[in-house]
Amino acid sequence: SSFLPPPLIPRGQLDLSLADFFFALFHCTLDAVYTTFFGGGLVHRFLTYILPSFVMALINIVVSSFHPLQRIEKYEKLIAQRWMEMENGSSSYFQNDGEVVVGLSVRSLFDLYLSAQSYPSGSEIVIVPPVTIPGMIDIVKYHGLELVPVDILSIE
Repeated sequence: SSFLPPPLIPRGQLDLSLADFFFALFHCTLDAVYTTFFGGGLVHRFLTYILPSFVMALINIVVSSFHPLQRIEKYEKLIAQRWMEMENGSSSYFQNDGEVVVGLSVRSLFDLYLSAQSYPSGSEIVIVPPVTIPGMIDIVKYHGLELVPVDILSIE
């Protein structure tokens, strides 16, 4: 038997919108077109033979802004800027004390949290029923913990 816990199985639903899909498709297509026509591919070599050099120079100047590495550098700079804003506390995106944990999902972070806390088997975990997410109870049971459901009374 393995000493590793079983893998956390995603809920079977992608958090990917149609706009995300088309954004990725656009950038993959743009990279392919750039490589084929201007990245030294066969078409680029053919165009070099049939077009005058000054026309190719103008085309290269216009198309250089679409080079895949320039877009990667742009996004890396944007990520670095957002990260620095978060660390300095000047970002409107993040209002916290600077401690951020990024994970696949709430369930994966909950599993990580319970693993890090190393509660003894049989410990009681308080769960608020209106805030449950499918699979959370299974994660608690996997760690050998007992669930204690607590209702929140509404104040009217």
